[in-house]
Amino acid sequence: MQLDFNRIKNKQRIFIGGNSGTDEILNIISHSLKYLKKPFDMLSNGKGEITDAPIIIFNGLNDLNPETGKAYFHDMKPHIALFHKIVEPVPEGYSSFEEFINQFEMLANGLPKAGTFLYYQSDNVSLMIGKNERQDVRNIEYTKFKNKKTGDTTTLEFKSGEKATIKTIKKGFSGEVAAAFNLVNRLSVKEKHFIKSIQNYQPGV
Repeated sequence: MQLDFNRIKNKQRIFIGGNSGTDEILNIISHSLKYLKKPFDMLSNGKGEITDAPIIIFNGLNDLNPETGKAYFHDMKPHIALFHKIVEPVPEGYSSFEEFINQFEMLANGLPKAGTFLYYQSDNVSLMIGKNERQDVRNIEYTKFKNKKTGDTTTLEFKSGEKATIKTIKKGFSGEVAAAFNLVNRLSVKEKHFIKSIQNYQPGV
């Protein structure tokens, strides 16, 4: 994936990292920000339209760049990174799971001053990377929401006690919503507005 960095250098760049659940997280974020009429660009695995929006959110780009020997996501130089689930199997080109993990750790360690790193408590790799202190970078640990499945719906309970009911029984959904909420919360989206925005969200299978 080749992208002219000059086209995004003045945007706030946000990376949703991992290789499980990130498409759903990206979709939830997109649904919420569109509902709340907040302008943004989004690249899913390197595909998407670049506009004059002040924010760009992306995922994927896990393959190694043959020119640099690093994953393509490094080329985007994010200000904010969220790591959800980093699991096997790894993309082609990696010799081991440890080499794959190392790419994410390098990205976290290279976040700029005043950057933000969010990591998922329920993922051992993300938790391991997140527990390392980084100077001038804010580390935020997030956990999945309490949830109750009834029939074909899942009711999520937020920390405030407020609830949202979504038509899905998808495994892992409460963690993916928690990731999306904690990310958009960094973009000044309040809990009550996020809850309202996802009431009619339709998760993937």
